Amino acid sequence: MKSIFLKSIFFLIISLFICSKLYAYVLTGSHIFSLLPEKTGKIKKVIISQKKFVYGETSGENSPVEISEKLMFSPPDNLRSESTYENNEKIHIRTSSNFVTVINGMIANETQSKFEGYTDFILYRSRPLLEQSLILRGVNLSISSLGRFQDMIAFIIGSDYLNLSNPQLWVEKNNFTPIRWIIEGNTTEKSEPVREVRYLQWSQIDKQVWYPMVIEFYSNGNKVQEIAVISIDTKPTFSDDIFNIPAIISKYPKQDIGVPTEINKENEIDKKLENFKNLFD
Repeated sequence: MKSIFLKSIFFLIISLFICSKLYAYVLTGSHIFSLLPEKTGKIKKVIISQKKFVYGETSGENSPVEISEKLMFSPPDNLRSESTYENNEKIHIRTSSNFVTVINGMIANETQSKFEGYTDFILYRSRPLLEQSLILRGVNLSISSLGRFQDMIAFIIGSDYLNLSNPQLWVEKNNFTPIRWIIEGNTTEKSEPVREVRYLQWSQIDKQVWYPMVIEFYSNGNKVQEIAVISIDTKPTFSDDIFNIPAIISKYPKQDIGVPTEINKENEIDKKLENFKNLFD
């Protein structure tokens, strides 16, 4: 009887050990990236119409600024965004080798947006490009863990669970959709990340691809921007010439709208351009 009892205890311990090992198994970052196209669909050319709401550094205090925006993407990594606000227009083009920004018909001095690259993880379908994007943004691909975010189980690339001090990407465990990108963590214990992006309400478009219909941007725990997708055209007709940066540069004059000097502070046109540009920082 004692022998049977000891054997039962032994097998129970072995079973618990095996189960714990299975649960603790976490896919590597590279493996997760290899499954993304399979789960989310391969994107060809696409046009995305959306509204961007800019709240500022403290969300909820004022009515947000509403910006109309159109994204045009051609694989593997050509992206053009056209944004309008009141009588202002901004065009931003980014390719694998270069980028340019045009504001109100003039080439603008480029300053990197705080949330630059948020589209990489929802448009790129190439594992090398995804890995390169994360590495350039400080994510350690050799670290992965399993965690929970808003009732979803997720793989965490770049950090251990509950450690929000490192740059990291969260990918939903079953659907392999990115749900959270912590751009800059916070070294203060139990504090919100300095900057993060959340990808919400993933929907299937034309039975081909999955895309988040809501994207939220946070700074120190405050929602400072939000994108609401209006429509997605998976069969657009546009030429790749719209991504030709040398042609764009030759077409428009250059305008310095960087830090205003004492002279251009008095120029209302420069003020409006600078304010418009700041909406996207």
